[in-house]
Amino acid sequence: MTETTRNRLLGLLLLLVGAAGILLMSGVSPGGGKLPWFLAGCCQGLGAVLLLTGTPPWHSARWRASWHPLRPPN
Repeated sequence: MTETTRNRLLGLLLLLVGAAGILLMSGVSPGGGKLPWFLAGCCQGLGAVLLLTGTPPWHSARWRASWHPLRPPN
C-alpha cells in the first residue's frame, strides 16, 4: 500500500468519524457544548483534505514558504 493510498483511506475514516460525531451530537445534545462539534468538524475537514489530495496539509512540499526560492530543493 502506497503512502497516498494510506492517506486517502485515513481521510475516508476521518470523514466517517466526523459524520458519526455530528449525528451522535445532534441526537444526544443539540447545542450543548461546542467542543465536540468543533472536533467533529475538524475530523471532517482534515478527512476531506486527506481524501482529496492524498497528502496531509502539514506536508512541507505543500507550502511555498517551506523552501527557499534561491536554493534548489534537495
